[in-house]
Order: sequence, then structure tokens, then C-alpha cells
Amino acid sequence: MAARRVACSAIAIVLLAAGACSNGPTTPSTTPPQTSPQLKRTKFMAFGDSVTAGEITIAATGVTRQGFPNTRLIQVPEVSYPTVLTGLLAGRYSSQSQAIVVINQGFGAEKAEFALPRFRAALDADRPEVVLLMEGYNDVCCGNGEVGLRVMETGITAMAAEAKARGARVFIGNLAPATWGDRFINELQKDAANARLRDIATSEGAYLVDIFGALLPDLAANIGSDGMHPTELGYRRVAEVFFAAIQADLEIR
Repeated sequence: MAARRVACSAIAIVLLAAGACSNGPTTPSTTPPQTSPQLKRTKFMAFGDSVTAGEITIAATGVTRQGFPNTRLIQVPEVSYPTVLTGLLAGRYSSQSQAIVVINQGFGAEKAEFALPRFRAALDADRPEVVLLMEGYNDVCCGNGEVGLRVMETGITAMAAEAKARGARVFIGNLAPATWGDRFINELQKDAANARLRDIATSEGAYLVDIFGALLPDLAANIGSDGMHPTELGYRRVAEVFFAAIQADLEIR
């Protein structure tokens, strides 16, 4: 009889240790499953001039008549900010990576003043959900003064309004800093241009992306030897700033 009591006690201890003798139902785990972050929109179109296209400067022989090092531009799509941005977005939003696309509609030397017909054609062809607009340098550079500022403002406003009317979310990048000052655009002119771009973003309900502020702290590394176009590192920084803006504005909370 004593042996039977010992055996039953041993069994009870084992069952208690296994949780079988608890007085209530087992509480399910409340830890939510880990999921990938999600974007509200996944089809992007980057529209602009050579800085969107991904042109970089390489050294050429001699110097210019103004005494600046001679350089030439080559287009390298792999280092362009839309290409880098695609990788950043696909990395964070991995469950949507197959749907994420950033179409590069950059065209070298283009002015915002004349870009609207090409912009409309690109909207028709690509049908983006999001437009990343970065243009205006060629309008305000080279001593164009108030006229350059005015035509840039008119062109960017028209493109932002057109994209918004078609239901696209618009991000406007301001103008990058330069390292050769007045050769292209003096700082007062650039400050005035960026102030107008900020006003356009406000009036059109667009998201202003501060490219100038992102590249300014390390100009030597971010801007190429022509004093205007970003380096490979600079393009990566541009992509990172657009990525941060997209995450802040379009990530599902």
C-alpha cells in the first residue's frame, strides 16, 4: 500500500512539473509575429536632370580658360540615386520587394522651364504612385538671376500640380550645394531657389527633401571635381535622404 502511495506521488509530481495539474487554461503567447514593414505605395518615378540620371565627373586633360580643372561627365546608372534607392527600399520592405520599382526618368541638362511635356509623357508611360522631383539647377545657374528663379518656380509648380492631379504623392528635392561657387550658381541664388522650392512644396502639399542639408557637411566627399554633380558617395547620400522621407511619409504604422 505504501509503495502504491509513493508511485502515485511520483506521478503527481511529474504531472505538476509538466503543467497538467494547473487550475486554469494555458495562457496563449501574446508576442505578435514578426512581420516586414509595409509601404502604402510601391511604384516610384524619379524625374529630373543629370543628377537624377546619375552623371558623375571624371578628370580630363588640362584646365579650363577660367583656371578650373578640366572634367567631363559620364552617365553611370548603377550609382544613380534611383538605383541605390531601389535597393534600400527592397531591403527594408522585403515582403514587397517584388512590387517596388523606382523608374529613372533623369535627362541631362534639362531645365524645369521646358520639362512639362516630357514629364506628362513619363506620367502617361509609367503611371507612378509616387513622384520624386528634383530639378531646377539648370534654370537658375550661370547668372540667370531672377528670370531663372521665376521659370524654375513655374516649371516645378506645374509638374508638382500635374502629378498631384493624377493621384501621385510628390516629393521635391531641393538643390544640392556646389563647391566652385560662382562658376555655376552663387550661394545667394541657390538659397533663393531652395526657398522657392520649399514654398512650392508647401503650396502643393508635397514633401520637401533636404538634399542641400544632407550633402553640405562633407562637400569634398559628396560633390565631384566639376563642383556640381555628386560623387558615387554623394548619390548614395541623396538616396538615403529620399529613403528617410519615404519611410517617414509612406510606411504603414
